[in-house]
Amino acid sequence: MVEWVSVCPEVEIGLGVPRPTIQLEGDDVTPRLIVPSTEDDLTERMETYARRKLRELQSLNLDGFVFKSKSPS
Repeated sequence: MVEWVSVCPEVEIGLGVPRPTIQLEGDDVTPRLIVPSTEDDLTERMETYARRKLRELQSLNLDGFVFKSKSPS
């Protein structure tokens, strides 16, 4: 039996569907997640989300991951 656990970081930090374009800017060590059209910096929201989601997923004892082709996530 397979139980799927959906994960969509962009939606889960409050971006809509469809969402505005986002991109990584800056250097490789400390990149920033930016919405170019508004210059909003989503870095802290995404980092907070990622830490929380990682703890949640670790508690599920997952056996694997399936990633969507061409997904920025």
